[in-house]
Amino acid sequence: MGTSGSSLIMVIVLPFLVLGAGVLGLAVFMGLRATRGFRAEWRRHRRNRRARPRAWADHRQWTYTPEVPHPPLTSALAISYPRGAKRYTEVIEGAVRGVPAASWIQTEWRSDTPHRGEFSRQRVAALHVPWSVPRISLTPSVDELSHSVNSSVNAATRVVLEGDRFNRAWFVSSDDPRTASTVLHPRTMERLLLPDALPAAGAQLSHEKTHVRFIGRHLYAWRPYRTDVNNLDELFRLLGDLYDLTPDHVRQDRGPDDRP
Repeated sequence: MGTSGSSLIMVIVLPFLVLGAGVLGLAVFMGLRATRGFRAEWRRHRRNRRARPRAWADHRQWTYTPEVPHPPLTSALAISYPRGAKRYTEVIEGAVRGVPAASWIQTEWRSDTPHRGEFSRQRVAALHVPWSVPRISLTPSVDELSHSVNSSVNAATRVVLEGDRFNRAWFVSSDDPRTASTVLHPRTMERLLLPDALPAAGAQLSHEKTHVRFIGRHLYAWRPYRTDVNNLDELFRLLGDLYDLTPDHVRQDRGPDDRP
């Protein structure tokens, strides 16, 4: 009775199992077929994304490296999180105004808080200069709220310069306010108010804002969350101008300038 009962159950259940397996297999097949175009487009987009920085580098006779284990230009920039894993990918290296230059996508994973899934990712442009200065950070203030938040959070290191329009447009902080005031002289402030450096009026998106930082022997510029190379010429032009506008006595006091 037990054997015949089991056989009867198998006879009843087996067709349903076969049917279920067939339906599942068909669903998987149809799903793969339906997403084939999407997957092909994603792979094509990924190849093109990598090809663009390589083409940008080739056009300017710069070098391209898919990934490096250490910061390019022996840089130690931490854009957002002081602790956490970092990757340096799609690295482009060359020269701007006679000094070493590089650009890369910097990805940082947050590991110092419970929110470990948070990360920042943007393409950085940098120059390695023959003199050194303390940290000078310039953050665009695109509205009154962001300016107020910056002022309250970074009040201890804020640097107020002579120029109301500049102070409204940029929030400057530094570990050495005196050097910051020397580096950011009127001509430099005027350069930082030009359209390629200053966000357009009413700009709200983070990727429209250019951030600038002097730290040690490096000058940096980036636009948060942007990883394309379409704005690299603008960023390097800005960095090159800031390099040229650095006063001679800053160069002489803080390192030799070996430019021709």
